[in-house]
Amino acid sequence: MLACSGAAPAPAQHAPTPAVPPEFAGIGQPFTAAQLTIINKEPLSNYQQAGDMLLQKQLANPFKLGSAISYQPYVVNGKPSVILIEAISCDDCGQSRWQNALALATFGSFSGLYKGYASTGDFHVATIYWGKDDYTMAEGATFGSAYSSKYINLYAVDGDSPVIDAKAHFVPISYFVDHAPDANWRAAMQFMDNANHTVAGGKAKNSVFQSWGSFIWNGADAKVFGDSPPTPLNNIGTLPLANENQDAVLAQLKKPHSQFAWSEYAAADIYIATLCRSFASGASTPPVCALPAIVTLEGQVAKG
Repeated sequence: MLACSGAAPAPAQHAPTPAVPPEFAGIGQPFTAAQLTIINKEPLSNYQQAGDMLLQKQLANPFKLGSAISYQPYVVNGKPSVILIEAISCDDCGQSRWQNALALATFGSFSGLYKGYASTGDFHVATIYWGKDDYTMAEGATFGSAYSSKYINLYAVDGDSPVIDAKAHFVPISYFVDHAPDANWRAAMQFMDNANHTVAGGKAKNSVFQSWGSFIWNGADAKVFGDSPPTPLNNIGTLPLANENQDAVLAQLKKPHSQFAWSEYAAADIYIATLCRSFASGASTPPVCALPAIVTLEGQVAKG
């Protein structure tokens, strides 16, 4: 995998940012070994059961099957790539990172993840940061993750901004091209900027704009904030994910028994299916791609 971490150069800082709220306790701290194990080592039976529940319409949270857009894969060293472009202050990005991490863990493993939160204006959703994001920086970016896989490449970048802002802070995808730490990252970001103009009409910024093998996702397609169907944005604060910390979320993922937990695995299944469908015929794939639920979901993602 091509992995590179580090904060991109940022414009001149404004006045000092006030301390983060006390409910953000632990923000920026690394996951413990036990917490990483919950992401990396959950049994495939969880993914199969969640997939069955999704296919049988037993989940209350909404999913948009077939909303992935067929697009050329970004291949490096003969392996397809996953490219994640997000903003740390975005609540949709925050909830989708749990699903992304669960999906990616079936193709490889993380040796490091960090506790994160979306902005206070977006209901401080407990989330994951891929790297040591700067949550007080006026504007910047953190490139890279501690992830390895023999099947895929991962390029993960987050737009950094103060999490105490009243709303999410987005920058154009071209910002990541301009601030890429090296030529490899610049090429990946340029690929995504080109895809933005091709499939999103140049409208996507850095709010969950992702490439999973042969598909582009423009937006968060599974809104899993809790055990309930979505409510208007100004009521999201009443849903469980907006009132929990990472320990609470991980505990539910370790022993799934609620709509919330099963929905997280089901959302991961959708990403997994798009990626499994992206491998060339005869290519080596991980065991998750052979799960019956994943095979069925592959047939329901966007047709190439």
